[in-house]
Amino acid sequence: MYIGIFWIYEDSIYTYTQKAVKATQDVEIGHVDYWDSLRQKHKELKEYPYDCIPRGRVLLKDDKSIVYSSKEIINDSRKRALISDVFKLNESTEFKYDEHYSQIIDLGFEEL
Repeated sequence: MYIGIFWIYEDSIYTYTQKAVKATQDVEIGHVDYWDSLRQKHKELKEYPYDCIPRGRVLLKDDKSIVYSSKEIINDSRKRALISDVFKLNESTEFKYDEHYSQIIDLGFEEL
């Protein structure tokens, strides 16, 4: 089982993963911290800020995997399966909506 952070863009998953070794564990790196190195490896992501692509986090709490993400990901069985496959999650994994991982959308405000 792995913990980490991820983004899903055009049916591909981009991750930072770590092997889970404790009953309760999370990675210390955040999306904003890892984004620049990820964009350097994947040119298709170069034009986007880290928070414009659907993303989430996988952690372990009391030996149970929990995936926190946006409704777009949580409600899509293909995306859940993709996350489960990459992070080697089992059927007892919880997928939970967290507003923090909702995509930033253009609200139509002009920059000053």
